[in-house]
Amino acid sequence: MKNRNTLLAILASLLIVGGYLYQWVNERSVTHDIQVSKCQISKSICMVGLDGDKSIEFSITPQGIPTTQALSLSVLTHGLDADEISVSFEGIEIDHHLPPYLLNKIDDEKYIGKGFLSLCVLDTMHWLAHVKIQEGQTIWRISFPFETHKAN
Repeated sequence: MKNRNTLLAILASLLIVGGYLYQWVNERSVTHDIQVSKCQISKSICMVGLDGDKSIEFSITPQGIPTTQALSLSVLTHGLDADEISVSFEGIEIDHHLPPYLLNKIDDEKYIGKGFLSLCVLDTMHWLAHVKIQEGQTIWRISFPFETHKAN
C-alpha cells in the first residue's frame, strides 16, 4: 500500500512538472504577443490588427461568458493563411490554465469550436482568453481579458 501511494505521488508530480514544461515550451514558441485592452470580449466581437493588412475577429458566445455553459468560439481571419488556430483560457486570481481548444477550419477565413471554463468558487474571476494562430513559422498569441461572475 505504501509503495502504491509513493508511485501515485511520483506520477502526480511528473504530470504537474510535465504541464509546466509544456506551458514553458509553448510560451517560447510565440513570435508575436498582443495584449488587447480596448475590447470587451464578453460583450462583443473584438477585431484586432496584427501586422500590415492582417487582422482577426474573435467572438465568444453566449455573451457574458457563463461558466455553466458550453462556449462557442469563432475566429475570422483577414489576410492570414493560418495553419492552426486554438483558444485557451487562463485564470488570474487562481493560477488556472485550461488546455487549448483547437478550432475547426470552416473555410479559408473562418474557424469555429467549443470551449468550457471551469467552475470557480470566487464571486468574480478574471481570465485571459488566448487566441493562438500558427501561420508557417510565425505564431501569434492574442490575449483578451474578461471576467466571470458566480451564478446565483
